[in-house]
Amino acid sequence: MVVGAGLFAVPLSVWGGVRYTRVRSPFPAVAAMVVFVAAQTVVWLWLSLART
Repeated sequence: MVVGAGLFAVPLSVWGGVRYTRVRSPFPAVAAMVVFVAAQTVVWLWLSLART
């Protein structure tokens, strides 16, 4: 479940790699990191609350 939440960031990571090598724009890679951290945080909070 936690690993699956990280899969939301895969399309943004691919876009970030392509975009950075062409234009040197870090925005897509930063967006991928934010989505990854947010998804991980939501899943970990949900798991901790579901067990109590």
